[in-house]
Amino acid sequence: MSSRSYVVIVILLLVAILVVGSYVHWKLGGERLNDWGNFLAGAGAFILAFAAIWTGRQALQEYKARRVNEETRWLTELFQHFYEDKRYHAIRQRIDYEDLSGLLALIEKDKQEKPQFEPEERDLFDKFTDYLNFFEYIAHLREKNILNREQIRVMFDYYLERMATVDKSGKLLEYVKTNGFETLYKLLEDYRKGRVAQA
Repeated sequence: MSSRSYVVIVILLLVAILVVGSYVHWKLGGERLNDWGNFLAGAGAFILAFAAIWTGRQALQEYKARRVNEETRWLTELFQHFYEDKRYHAIRQRIDYEDLSGLLALIEKDKQEKPQFEPEERDLFDKFTDYLNFFEYIAHLREKNILNREQIRVMFDYYLERMATVDKSGKLLEYVKTNGFETLYKLLEDYRKGRVAQA
């Protein structure tokens, strides 16, 4: 119901109260003004209660609309950040096309006591770390119930599933597990074991 409808209802209630009140006053006469006052006090309390309920309902509707708008804006920014920003493109492409040899070699090299990376290796490893950090953040938001399962499924399901299953050697998941991406590792394990579809 629109706010205009509520205003019309309140006006009609006031008119009805005045008509009923005039009728009561006419029937009871002037000597029973105390009864008339009690009637008006009760009617006023009724109108205030109605107005409070209506105002609360309107405030709740506005809050829900603002919350949905804010959530939509935030999810759109998250989507754009991952899919439109070129920052994650190189790693997405490698995972898409199962071109993991370079990444797996860097993971092995990183296990050395003092690994020496060439500039292009550093760039690729940084991109890989950024990619993992992004999904660690997504996993953290899921764990804190800020993102729900459906939102993650719609936006990132494919890439989480690919990351969980693309490397048959297990080196990628082992790296995630042992290098500070524990929340992401738990989420990827759920994907690998097929538990996400049931969640």
